[in-house]
Amino acid sequence: MDSRFFREDNPYNMFMNTVGDLAMLSVAWAVCSLPIVTIGASTAAACEVARSMQEGRDNGIFRGF
Repeated sequence: MDSRFFREDNPYNMFMNTVGDLAMLSVAWAVCSLPIVTIGASTAAACEVARSMQEGRDNGIFRGF
């Protein structure tokens, strides 16, 4: 195997990292939206975390949520 495949900055690994982060964000949003009253706050938090991921200042999914 080529050693480039196992590098952390491989495009495949970066894509799968983003997919995993979005999956964790979806789970956090769903859990925090269970009481219907908090759906607005959890949606706002999910949007803020997604925006910070897009801007590249990712500090962690659950910490930002």
